[in-house]
Amino acid sequence: MFERGGRKKPEIDEEQVKELHAKIG
Repeated sequence: MFERGGRKKPEIDEEQVKELHAKIG
């Protein structure tokens, strides 16, 4: 789960996640 402004910021941005999914999918 990625929470913005949480304890620790996500390693990858939503955009990067989208790209990752596009690559995998």
